[in-house]
Amino acid sequence: MRILALASVLPRAENIKSSATPFFHLCLSDERQPLTEKNKIDPGNLGNSVDPVYQSVNPCKRVALQSTRLCRSATTVATPPTTTTKKGVNKPGGKDIVLIDGVRTPFAVSGTHFKNMMLYQLAQSALRGLLHRTNIEKSSVEYISFGTVVQDVQTANVAREAALAAGFPENIPAHSVTMACISSNRAITSCIGDILAGTCETAIAGGADFMSDAPIKLSRTMRSVMLSFGKAKTLQQRLVLGSKLLSLKAWTPELPAVAEFSTQESMGHSADRLAAAFRVSRQEQDDYAMRTHRLARKAADEGLLSDIVPVKVPGSATYIEQDNGIRPSTPDVMAKLKPAFVKPHGTITAGNASFLTDGASACLITTSERAKAMGWTPKAYLRDHVYISQDPKDQLLLGPAYAITRLLDRNGLTLKDIDVYEIHEAFAGQVLANLKALDSEYFCKNYLGRSTPVGTLPMDKLNLWGGSLSIGHPFGATGVRLVTTAANRLRAEGGRLALVAACAAGGYVARVRRLVVGLFAELGSWIANVSPPIEVTSLGRLDALKETKVIYGLKCNDCDKHCWPDGKKTCLQNTRAQACQQKT
Repeated sequence: MRILALASVLPRAENIKSSATPFFHLCLSDERQPLTEKNKIDPGNLGNSVDPVYQSVNPCKRVALQSTRLCRSATTVATPPTTTTKKGVNKPGGKDIVLIDGVRTPFAVSGTHFKNMMLYQLAQSALRGLLHRTNIEKSSVEYISFGTVVQDVQTANVAREAALAAGFPENIPAHSVTMACISSNRAITSCIGDILAGTCETAIAGGADFMSDAPIKLSRTMRSVMLSFGKAKTLQQRLVLGSKLLSLKAWTPELPAVAEFSTQESMGHSADRLAAAFRVSRQEQDDYAMRTHRLARKAADEGLLSDIVPVKVPGSATYIEQDNGIRPSTPDVMAKLKPAFVKPHGTITAGNASFLTDGASACLITTSERAKAMGWTPKAYLRDHVYISQDPKDQLLLGPAYAITRLLDRNGLTLKDIDVYEIHEAFAGQVLANLKALDSEYFCKNYLGRSTPVGTLPMDKLNLWGGSLSIGHPFGATGVRLVTTAANRLRAEGGRLALVAACAAGGYVARVRRLVVGLFAELGSWIANVSPPIEVTSLGRLDALKETKVIYGLKCNDCDKHCWPDGKKTCLQNTRAQACQQKT
């Protein structure tokens, strides 16, 4: 079997065959069944079915591993055919890196099920769940890496604290990484790097975030006074310090920042501007949000969200076994919701944006040789990843378009070759804007350097078991969820290739954001039977105003300015504000 990406499906360990060739071959298929009406599943049930004819995907192109700087995340998954195919990916570093399995806790709306827990306890639950699911010995793990965004000062290295709490031996190193919404993607690739470097053979990558107890700091003045008070030696010095606390400002706590540090703009505001630039309507966003909640509910009811492991809340006999953010709605209810960020004309609402979530995830990674020796049954090959940087102001949420394009091009694939898409849903508008970018001749020519559009991504392959809008988005845990879901969907739907993509806020360099891309692969016996795609049309025209860095601003016909719906531009202050907003 040949595979693209960060993951691919595997047969029983004894069937794994090593190969000295630069391509990966996997024997899977004594039990591969032809597609029939009996063995089809329907994870979407949105309407018309797709053609059940199975198309083999070839792996044959050499893929050079590349690391550039990172801002959004995308990944592809492939399953190995039993015959030689044309398209393929080299195994990184000459080793076959495999995903044994992945799990996650239920994802809970912040302030609900897990509100009395701590971050390390959620991570601990994911680790214990992974041990139970894979039935491996703790001592067989050689390294642990966890991603997290909102850190708890008491457990700054949450990976280490969670590992000790879960009973792992003290001599197993563990470290935490932070890269906004792709933190657990970074944990995965860190583990892959260690395995390729030969420093370990088996590692656990995961992520966790806990928004129910986000840190709220005292004011800087208050902190300064408190730190200095112990050093004051006289009453007069203490009185001087105390006088600094007489203002109300000194007693005002500092809430967690909601704006990007480098741009001082919230992600919701960026999403509103991106949706306006690509002309993604409020109706389109609401329809997409209702779709993802409907699909998530269907997947949960059918038992497809099998990566969930129950969590026992400390001090209680209660076990939490399901996500609690899945809430199918109606067009009337969605239409009544008011703009959440850009008021009054924005299109991002609480209904078409992801919600604050508590949760954790973890996955087991090793080499195929190690899996065979230990008798473990892997699910997927981890094959390829790339990091891409871009402008944090106007391209903050546009990373998937860049990442998907590079990943497909360098592996000789097209959008049609991918069987499963898992794209992180920070906002419905962000997902749809990226899809329109891929299908825009102007965007692909001027920003991707292509002579033709990448194409229309098939909606009947996208997030068929729900996504972050419905399941939830604990920042540090979503990456592993996406990878595990992609692998499980390939198995259920009988696909060969899957792609995972995620936008991410934050970054280590002030003027960039990062994106991680990878290919994944896995095998199953069925193909999905889903509805036709939502119509995604090209933008047709992008007007770049480079001197002010407003890359996607479309000029307003009323004021001849690049007027964003931020309430500050001239056209939004006059009586024709609403008409102007509609034109932008």
